[in-house]
Amino acid sequence: MVQGGRPVLIVDNSADCDAVAGLLGKEGIAVKRPSSGKELEVILAEESFPLILFDPHAFDYEDLELLQLLKEKAPDAFLVILTAPNLSRLGLEALKRGADDWVEKTDEGFQRLPFLVRRLLREWEIRNHLVKLEGLVDEFMKTGKAGFVLHNGHNVLETKGMEAIGDHGLDTSSLDSIQRMMFDAHPEVMEGDSLLKIQTPKDRKSLLYRSAKIPWGKGSAQLDLFFDLTPQQERFNEQKRLAGVYRKLLEQTIRVLSRALEFKDPYTVGHQKRVARLSVAIAEELGLERDRIEGLNTAALLHDIGKGLGVPLEILNKPGRLTQAEWELVKMHPRLGFELLKEIDFPWPVAEAVLQHHERLDGSGYPQGLKGEEIILEARIIAVADVVEAMTNHRPYRPALGLDRALAEIREGSGKRYDPQVVSACLSLLQGGFSLSADD
Repeated sequence: MVQGGRPVLIVDNSADCDAVAGLLGKEGIAVKRPSSGKELEVILAEESFPLILFDPHAFDYEDLELLQLLKEKAPDAFLVILTAPNLSRLGLEALKRGADDWVEKTDEGFQRLPFLVRRLLREWEIRNHLVKLEGLVDEFMKTGKAGFVLHNGHNVLETKGMEAIGDHGLDTSSLDSIQRMMFDAHPEVMEGDSLLKIQTPKDRKSLLYRSAKIPWGKGSAQLDLFFDLTPQQERFNEQKRLAGVYRKLLEQTIRVLSRALEFKDPYTVGHQKRVARLSVAIAEELGLERDRIEGLNTAALLHDIGKGLGVPLEILNKPGRLTQAEWELVKMHPRLGFELLKEIDFPWPVAEAVLQHHERLDGSGYPQGLKGEEIILEARIIAVADVVEAMTNHRPYRPALGLDRALAEIREGSGKRYDPQVVSACLSLLQGGFSLSADD
């Protein structure tokens, strides 16, 4: 068990603390146990932990006061609440307020605990790898001289790294100067991107340029990415290498996220792959450009990551009808996915598509109740593919409903809940022999 050398923290001064520590000790998992609330605060100030197991009433804390303290003092740790069997309401409320899971102090709960701890420790390790990967992206921006400009066509909204792009006497101080630079360049196509040849006062520069429109406020903004590909030696090979590194970093990001999800919920991973396959086919049927389809594929492969990593398996795999509280937790998954993905500098609106994939044209969707063109096209495509895949495959709470039922649903909802052009493209594919049962 790899924990990065850090023990699991157990915050519980009841008789059950010894039982929990013993269970984890048998698994070879080191633990730390504060003896008072004061000692707990000292430990949290001095150490970090991958996982904290806590009784909400330990050391005379009331209800969810301890959860709030742990969220503030240990923001990177997984938090699992341990409750008495008659406090399930408190456990569910803790999940809604940010706890990662909850275990009842029963024989069944204690049997489940070691498996849960091992899984969360694996997820913590993978999350650490993701943080390192994001550091690699920043390092590439430093060593590879990369930068971006986010603008609305008139004003720069945000920028990073353009000082490096602007060396050798090149002026990148304003949107006007950047646009003049691009106007004067001689663009060439390089693997779907534009390679700008720019003559600066000191030498000739080659910039790899990629642009994407993303939602911003109530409208949209343009994200212009620049990668300085001006090597002093082996110009052409170096240009291709840096472009390859950039794409590889994005692929690694997707792979790490998917791997993290696969540890917890392999079904969701397979579902996302099938939805991505159908989404890409719909986009091709609609004639979308290759780069936009690549971004759509990325969003579809990650569209339920908030459900897989943020909703307890007991709820995801519940065979019966969900309670209202459980359903409200499930409905949080687009927002959870957005919060996870928004910090990654994708050249496409991946996080926005994940956030919006349960929105509907008539405003009946969630989490924002968006309508019509307020929903980006990528999300409207994933919405249709998601419904079709879900209805044609077995779910824990019902058997597969079949392709005919799925087609009837999107036909009936065309122009109401679903984009009519997307529905038309999907119907054309499925009636033409497109198979959803292809190997993942």
